[in-house]
Amino acid sequence: MSITSVRSRPAFPSLDPFSWPGDFARIPDEEWTCQPVDQFGLNYDDVGSHGWYKNLEPTISQVLATLSPGDLLIDYSSGTGILTRRLVDSISYPVGILNVDASPKFLRVALESFRHDERVGFRLLRWLKEEKRLQSLDEVAGSGLLDRGADAITATNAIHLYYDLDETLASWALDDAALMSRHAKLREKVFVPVPSSSTSRRSGTPASACSTSSRRPSSPASTSGTAC
Repeated sequence: MSITSVRSRPAFPSLDPFSWPGDFARIPDEEWTCQPVDQFGLNYDDVGSHGWYKNLEPTISQVLATLSPGDLLIDYSSGTGILTRRLVDSISYPVGILNVDASPKFLRVALESFRHDERVGFRLLRWLKEEKRLQSLDEVAGSGLLDRGADAITATNAIHLYYDLDETLASWALDDAALMSRHAKLREKVFVPVPSSSTSRRSGTPASACSTSSRRPSSPASTSGTAC
């Protein structure tokens, strides 16, 4: 895949615009937005056409059943916008999709694909070296978005990499004990362990899960990720 092929993808115009909060810049004024599209990001994005990504179909069905006109979805750990591309193909009514990721290379590809789609916004979570953590969504979202809150959150195919998983999921209002117990058993069975707190090891989630909440879009840490 080439940069040209990303730029030549058709736009996905919404029939009606989505209204972002007044102080929210859909495309932030940050250095990564002006960088050239990186080949590494393009190569990752090309994986999105692989049949393996059919595992997103249950998530897409859940999201489409959940979102109403005017709702805001946060795609947490959005990568290059692989899920977003599938959603905007299927949604003709006004919704907002905020792509959040810790990789500027991946987000740059997403920006190239959706720069002119007013429904899609972008936020980069930076690594704070001295504090040894990623920025939280609270730190990059802006006051208007925090006051508004999110109507749904997705986090596909990377949530097993989160370090402070209990805290992250609690911030998404995933408080279904039975559901989280099932996630924990699957996590312990399938995923390679990562360093975490003792409480984090007791809970987890598979590659696809869905929950709605009107709580503010808070999260202590992230990489690239499903809860909608």
